[in-house]
Amino acid sequence: MRIPLAYCGIILLCCCTAARAQLTSAVPEPARYSFRNIDNRNGLFGNDVYSITQDHTGFIWIGSSRGLQRYDGFRFVSFIDTAGIRDEPTVATALVPDFAHNRILYNQFNQQMLERNIFNGRSSRLLPANELDRAKASKYTDSKGRQWLFQQYSISKVSADSNFVEGIAIIHESSGKETYFAEFSQDIKRTTTWTTEPRYGVLRFDNHSASVFTPVLDETDNPLFPVVKNHPQIVRSVRLDNFGNVWMIGWADELWRYQQNSRRLELYSLSSIIRLQRNRTVINGWVNEIIQDNHGRVWLATSHAGLLQYLPQLDQFAFTLSGEGESSLQYNLEINEIYQDRDENIWLGTDRGVSVFNPYRQYFSAMAETREQGDLSLRYEVTSVLAHSGGDLLLGLHGGGLSVFNPDGTFQKQINFTGKDEPLVWSMVQSANGETWIGCQHGVVHVLDKSLHRLRTVFLDPSGRCWVGNDNGLAEYDPEQNRYRAFYKPLDNAATACNGMASLDDHTLVLGMDKAGLVYFNTLTKHFTMVPLQPDGAPWSVHGVTKDSTGAIWFTTDFSVCRYDPLTKELTMNAPDNGLMNSAFCSPMLVKTVNGQLASTTRTEAISFTPSMLTMRSAVNDPVRITGLRVFEQRHLVDSLLHLEKPVTLGYRDNFITVEFSDLRFSGSLKTRYFYQLSGIDKEWVDAGSKSFAGYTNLPPGNYRFRVTSGSPSNEQGMGFIDFIIVPPFWATAWFRILVIVLAAAVIGSVAWWYIARIRRESDMKRQIATTEMMALRAQMNPHFIFNCINSIDAMIQQDDKYHATIYLNKFAKLIRNILDSSRQQTISFRKDLEALQLYVELEQFRSGNSFSAKITTDDRIAQNDIKVPPLIIQPYVENAILHGLKNRESMNGKLTIDIFTEDDQLVYVIEDNGVGRAASASSARKHRSHGMEITGDRLRLFNNKEDVAPVQVTDLMEDGQASGTRVQVSLKIKYA
Repeated sequence: MRIPLAYCGIILLCCCTAARAQLTSAVPEPARYSFRNIDNRNGLFGNDVYSITQDHTGFIWIGSSRGLQRYDGFRFVSFIDTAGIRDEPTVATALVPDFAHNRILYNQFNQQMLERNIFNGRSSRLLPANELDRAKASKYTDSKGRQWLFQQYSISKVSADSNFVEGIAIIHESSGKETYFAEFSQDIKRTTTWTTEPRYGVLRFDNHSASVFTPVLDETDNPLFPVVKNHPQIVRSVRLDNFGNVWMIGWADELWRYQQNSRRLELYSLSSIIRLQRNRTVINGWVNEIIQDNHGRVWLATSHAGLLQYLPQLDQFAFTLSGEGESSLQYNLEINEIYQDRDENIWLGTDRGVSVFNPYRQYFSAMAETREQGDLSLRYEVTSVLAHSGGDLLLGLHGGGLSVFNPDGTFQKQINFTGKDEPLVWSMVQSANGETWIGCQHGVVHVLDKSLHRLRTVFLDPSGRCWVGNDNGLAEYDPEQNRYRAFYKPLDNAATACNGMASLDDHTLVLGMDKAGLVYFNTLTKHFTMVPLQPDGAPWSVHGVTKDSTGAIWFTTDFSVCRYDPLTKELTMNAPDNGLMNSAFCSPMLVKTVNGQLASTTRTEAISFTPSMLTMRSAVNDPVRITGLRVFEQRHLVDSLLHLEKPVTLGYRDNFITVEFSDLRFSGSLKTRYFYQLSGIDKEWVDAGSKSFAGYTNLPPGNYRFRVTSGSPSNEQGMGFIDFIIVPPFWATAWFRILVIVLAAAVIGSVAWWYIARIRRESDMKRQIATTEMMALRAQMNPHFIFNCINSIDAMIQQDDKYHATIYLNKFAKLIRNILDSSRQQTISFRKDLEALQLYVELEQFRSGNSFSAKITTDDRIAQNDIKVPPLIIQPYVENAILHGLKNRESMNGKLTIDIFTEDDQLVYVIEDNGVGRAASASSARKHRSHGMEITGDRLRLFNNKEDVAPVQVTDLMEDGQASGTRVQVSLKIKYA
């Protein structure tokens, strides 16, 4: 757009030819509205909000200092601009909906116009020269004969009575070099269009004469032109209203109103308005935006002067300033934007976020005393409320007596009671003769009831009988005798506090009970009947109760106002916003005021509402829209699919979903009650209350439809839905199953071939293992060893050394028996193999005349475990160490050590000797090749199932450069029985 959007650098002249409007000191009192405030704590991008609009689907779009967002009343969806100029800020201003093309138009401080599709989220940059359609553009001529083209590019607003239209236009002047976007306001009745232009400030296009008028060339056309002639940059924007006014907004303190019927120009000073607001410091303000709502009210968003409403009868401005509390208007200095949505809510974009209010649908209002009156509502608990026949509203304070309010909700006076108990007001009622009875906490009634029962409610039925609700239930009271006649307990003689009361008919009372909901009480039979109205089965606590003129029962729960129709059994619930209610309802009184409202109290304020307005709202079934879909907390853009009514397709792993929904009603005064159901999962409708999302976990593959509505499950007119498909994994699909069946025949044939080949391989392997085992056995127990052992035994017998011969023979026989037993098994226990190894070493020591010492070390935990090893697996390495290492030593101090331990999943043997070493042994005259060691290496590889990993590591030990022995490490995979 060519409309300047930066404030700095523009100095305006304050002396103008127009007449200055005379603002008197009789300024109207500030209006009282309840605001809903939204800022970055609620998900807003940035608190500096410059523009707000609503698309045709109902979403609110907000442009702030950090970009563009979409709002559904609960959540924001943020959009990152990719179509703007690089390294420029992503500030979004001047939002305009284009209903015909399903898009939002907006610009930035760099004057770039962008568009974003509301369904697919795509953005692009718009060039006015490319967007200009000369066939659709209207042609105008100025006083110099130059040609102008004016095309209505997008219409953003049509007034309630269709007297004017606003939107975005494309303007092109034949002598100029630029084509640009501009905001326009068209007066349909007078066939004129107003817009701004950077060179001339203001342009007026006359459709009847096809002429265009500018301040520079046509200064006598109207009084606005002389103001702009010498300073065209003075103009910020031009707006129209239904009263025939042309409002020209400047960049500083001045605001002009040109009345087209009387041709009179009025100038207003914002500093004068600020002065009338009794601000201590008078500063200059300015107007940021002007709108006329659908009720004909003109609203002004300003800086330093708050929210203004123009009063045409008085030619003055009523103001609404920033206040304290969650339900008051929130801003620091500036209100930048003002917009009215389709539900008559007015949105304010400020430097503290967004404030929303509805001047025509104030469903609920809060009443509390002002600080000038001592703020008694904060010092004392509010306990009850009474609408006096004179029109005043009385608030009972626990410890503070009574506070009296005028019918319009303004504070009037306070009434104090003397005495210890008198200020502890608990309940109030007014008799037929106009007397007001005030019940206090310890039984003091200001008809002087001296009962010690703590009064909750005093009620007179149509026959004049007095009923009192207390902590134990219901009691009938005789005011003439000053005593109670009878007591009644509704729930099996259990003490249940009775709160509010109302007459359903001549013989039936409606009671509000703690944790028991609504209860009917027949005054003739003295019987209680529960009213089944809790949809979730949980008992409510009902506080205030009353009956309206239609026979419907209104009552309050902790945080809701409910209406129950005894004839149709229909229940509707409305909940004021938390910003309006600071605590839960607690008063047993629900009273009717002279203006037709109902009022009750929380512990901190009185809350009033108009029943007819709530009934009317409940009858309107606005459609609920699906606003988002999250899968594992990741947002999926589904707007295009929803628009085309196509299902969302998800993978079988994307089965943790959250569906978000909203009725896109943004009034902060009421909460919508939602019901939803997922086909195939939820057998009944789920009452979500005011919760605006539904979550599902671990959904199986299949087709689903999620439906949601508001008010009640029967509201089909307002139902929204989304279809989604969770695709099964490929192995669960039909094509995969067919493929498996087709391949089954081929697999069966290959299995037969594979089975035969496997049998052959196993047969060959068993044969190889058997051969290897036999070779190993022969290599381990070679005939030379057996012959030497027998000769040694024979020598000892010849020498008559029977003792040692017997020991030697026993060990030899035990070893031979052990070897023969092991030869029939591929694996034996570690303990048995260790025993055979020890026998072998002892026999070798004995046979060599104890020329070497031997030590076998093992961990006890290894022996305790049931580990299986091949028989005599390390015997060849021990034999090699003795025969080729230790036997060739010159001295008799040979040493043999065998360490056995576990390392990760390996059983490790370390055989170490201090013999002559491998080199000396190999160079000896006697050459010997150890077939047993080669075969044992093959056995180890077969046992470990690792052909490529050497299971044996041999290390030559050196000392001072000389061979000092050999270390052999054997690694065996641990296997259990």
